[in-house]
Formats: sequence, structure tokens, C-alpha cells
Amino acid sequence: MINQRLLSKCYEECFQYYEVECFKAYPYEYQIILLKLAFFQKVNKELLTQVFGFSEKDSLRILNELTDSFGALIFCGEDEYEIEDFLRLFLQKRQTAYLGVGEMKPLYSAAFDYYCNKGKWLEAIKYADLNGDKQGMVKCLHAACENNVLHAGYLELEAYMRSIPQSYIVNDPVLCYAYAFMEALCGNREGAEYYEQQLEKYLKSLPEETQEYRKLQLFYRYMQICLPYKSAEELEKQLLLLEGQTDHPGYRLSISGGLPSVLHGGRDFCMYMKHDRETIHEVCKRLSPILQENFEGFEETALGEIAYEKGDFQDAVTWLSKGAGKAVKGEEIEFVANMLLVKIMFHRNQPEQAAHIIKSLDKILEQKNNTYSRKNLDAFNVYISMLKGQAEPVKDWVEHRAPSEYDYFDVMDRYCYLVKIYAYIMLGKTESALLVLHRILQYSGDYNRKYDELNMRILEMIIGYRHGDTTWSGKLKELLAETGDYGMVRIYADKGSLIYPILKEYKETNKNRQVDSEYYIKILEQTKKEALLYPGFLAQQVELEKLSEQETDVLRLLCQGMRNAEIADKLYLSENTVKYHLKKVYQKLQVSSRSEAIARARERNLV
Repeated sequence: MINQRLLSKCYEECFQYYEVECFKAYPYEYQIILLKLAFFQKVNKELLTQVFGFSEKDSLRILNELTDSFGALIFCGEDEYEIEDFLRLFLQKRQTAYLGVGEMKPLYSAAFDYYCNKGKWLEAIKYADLNGDKQGMVKCLHAACENNVLHAGYLELEAYMRSIPQSYIVNDPVLCYAYAFMEALCGNREGAEYYEQQLEKYLKSLPEETQEYRKLQLFYRYMQICLPYKSAEELEKQLLLLEGQTDHPGYRLSISGGLPSVLHGGRDFCMYMKHDRETIHEVCKRLSPILQENFEGFEETALGEIAYEKGDFQDAVTWLSKGAGKAVKGEEIEFVANMLLVKIMFHRNQPEQAAHIIKSLDKILEQKNNTYSRKNLDAFNVYISMLKGQAEPVKDWVEHRAPSEYDYFDVMDRYCYLVKIYAYIMLGKTESALLVLHRILQYSGDYNRKYDELNMRILEMIIGYRHGDTTWSGKLKELLAETGDYGMVRIYADKGSLIYPILKEYKETNKNRQVDSEYYIKILEQTKKEALLYPGFLAQQVELEKLSEQETDVLRLLCQGMRNAEIADKLYLSENTVKYHLKKVYQKLQVSSRSEAIARARERNLV
């Protein structure tokens, strides 16, 4: 583990050297410009003109000088530049020392106006906050709601939103909506319901015959559809109330929390698995005016998800391909449809085609700066490592990139939390797996997520089985009865070798109608195929006995391709001693040959 104090000291020494040898060699004008530019993620000629007040000619000269002569800026296309990474760190550390508050406040105000004029509200609120401008922050939140800020946007705004006094919020319906959504995404349903109630109070205080009342009532109904903890039944109820409605509430509210999606954290879709296609079509048709351009591909993707969960891959591929083809490029629908297609490719042992789609998706998400979908894609790649039985990428993800189970439950990270449970099971960290599992169980109860609840109960039963819980058979019987009502197959089959021995033992020890049903046979067949295809999936990593210093030296030279005589010569040992050490190494690594020892050493990063 990196010593943070030592790292900070190294950085400070580097900064001191850089300050004397490089930064102070810049003309004073450029020192000040760079210190101010460090407040901006990307810069261009327009920003220098409008925020810094330079002429177009001077702006071009400054950009060229900082790029070509000093190497301080990096051109990143479309007339945009960014500060070189190390220099940005240095500048942010030195800003307070070089720049006074009086010099910065006009810059904050100019930056706020600049981003407001461009309609970049998430950027604008940052400068309003730096300037202590609460009214400006409120203005940004209003505008963000009007312009359909998505899930991730509310979480980016969270720190700023929490700094705005309550007096600005409770009598403002738009802010009540924004705060309800933010709290809901942070897993705080109680907080979200508080702001929902404030909006209800505000609505009741208005005369029903007024235009403001009608507009706000429509706004409130949209809110009931958007909030992610609302049930599928509530969604349908509100859609029926909105049917035939031609007015618009004046705000393009975020609706993506209402999309049915197992993978990406949308509303639970279990209810739709009991409906026929015509009923699903009616629900989707009612959503069309609310989703607007995001409706493209929605119905096809929903049908594809249902077909996938029922284990009907052919139907799933047909619908998901249509959904991905119709969806807006880089948006949630395209991501969900493509990721399920990728899963099917892995289940069919087509990793090359899957890798091609993953690479294309990552590129699109990077261009769109879609950080949350990229996090889910990263977690999915870790899931693929688990399928292959590769422990090191899993450990690296858990240690450096996975969301923490000790922070608040970020609804947008739900899929990452699920992958983390799998990772803990693979790494033999049962208590950690159960901690995350119980958090998702609580969330699924609070947010009406039946699929997540069933999935967690299945995983809990598996963990219990592995640790000698004799009640596993009764729990599995209950689960099969519940999942059977929905026709769920992949909720078991995707767990492959993790659950196949349990399903097999259940069949062998139970003689009842359940195990002979068409549903159970389908689960068993698809789980067996998965287990045969990926036998190492979630196989627990056995802790190896620690090698001695001399055994490690012998193993290191073995991995370099040396023969026993060469190792003996290098370490000043006899060949018999080398053979003795190799025997101990084989025992501790649980291998029986040189090639297996080398492979195990590389897999576990032992040398």
C-alpha cells in the first residue's frame, strides 16, 4: 500500500524543484494566466476572450505560446486545450499563495456568466459556489431541471446542493423536485419523501382553477414517474392519469430512473414479465411523450431484457439488436441493449465479437463523458475476469475502483455493488460479501426492486450452502416458487458453476413436482451449460502458504527460465538444496510441475 505521507512529501519536493527551475522562468504574465486557467477543465479562445477579457488576437497568441513554447497546454481537438496533468496539480497547490481573493472574485463572476450563456449549468454552479453566490446556485439548479439533467448530474451537484440553505428550497417546487431526486439517488428515500411532501403542500396552497396549479399538478405527476423508488404500479397509474394530456409542465424532467433495466439500475421490471406483449406496448406508448427522443429503442430493449431473463436468447438477440439500432447514440438505451447482447455472446462463447462491442461502447461513452456508464462497463469487464477465473484483475478493481460499501448507497452504482459481492465471494471474503448484499437487500425493499431482492436472496442462500447452512434447501424451494411466477431463468443460470452443484443436489435429494417441472429443467440445463463453459467462475481463491525468502529467490530464477544447476550457481547452493526448495515451493503453490509453478507465480504476482 502507498504511504500517503511519503507520497505527499515526494510531490512537494517535485513542486519546489518545478517552481524554481521551470515556473518562475515563465514571464510573469503567463504565470498569472496559468494560475487562473487551473480553475478550468478545458480552455479555448472564446474563454480567454469572454472571461479573461483578452482580444481575439491576444487569446490566440497566449494559447500558441503556452502550447508551443512552454508545453503547458495540450491541444485536445476542436479548438480546445487542457493543462498538462502535473502542471495542473502544481498550479492548484500554489493558487492561494500567488493569487488573492480580490483578484479571483471577478474571475468567478465572469466564468459563471460565461457558462450560463453556454447553458453549461453543472460548470456554472461551481463558480457561483466559489463566489458565495447562493442566488446564482439556485438559478443553475432551476436551469438544470429545465434542461433535463440526468442521474449523474444530480450526484455531481450534490455537494453544492447541500450548501444551499433550506429557506431557498422548501417554497420552490422546482428545487423540491431536484432535492427529492438527489436524495433518492443517494439512497435516502426518507429525505426524498420529505421534499416530495413539501411539493404536495405547495400544490395544496394554490387555488385549483389557476394556471399555476394545473402546471404544478402536471409537474407533480411527472415527478411520480421519475423518482426511482416509485413502483411499476405507480408508474402505470400516473401514465393513465396523463393520458390525453397535451400540456407540458415546462421542464424536461429526467425519466431514466423509470426505465426497466436489470443491468443499469432502472426501475424493477418483474411486473412486466407477467404481461403479454400488447400490454407492454401500451405502457411504452404512454411513456413516449415523456421520454421524447430517449424513447427510441426503449420498447424493443425492454422486450429484449424480458426475453433474456426468461432464457430465450434468440428472441432476446432479435429485440436487443432492434433496440440498439434505434436508440440515440451513446444514451442509456443503447448501452443497456448492447451490454445484454455482449452478455449473450459470452454465454454463447463468442468473446471476440463481445470484445469488439465493448471497445466501441467505451469509446462512445468516453466521448460523451458518461462516467457512470463507464464505471458499469469497467465492472462488467471485472465480471468477465471472474468468468475466466482470473483473480488479479478482480483484486485490483476491489482495491482501487469499486464503490465503497461504507459510504451511502449510490443508486447509480447498484450494478457495481452486485459485481463487488461476486468479487468478495471469489476472494473468500464472506463477511464483506454479506455486508454489501444486505445493503442491496435494504435498498431493494425501500425502492420496490423485486428482482434485486430475489437475486440477493439467491446469493445469500449460496453463501449459506457453502458454509454449512442446513436450511438452504427450504430457502431454494421458496425462491423457485417466487421466481417461477415470473418465469425467471437467467437469475440462476448466470451464476453457472457457483450454483450448479446446489441445483443438482436439490434435484437429487427432492422428489417433488417442482424439480420435474419444465421450468426447473430449463434452469438446470442452462446453468449446466454455463458451468461447463466457465468452470472457474467464482471458484474461491485458496490462500497459499507464504514462501520463505530463499524459496522466493528460487521461484524468481525459475520464472526466468533457469535450470536447477544455473539456480544453484546463482544462489551459491547445491543442486540438491535447490531441488528441496523447489519441492517446498510446489507444495505451497499447490502445483506439480515447473510450468504450473511459473503460471501460478505470475497469476498471484509472487515474483
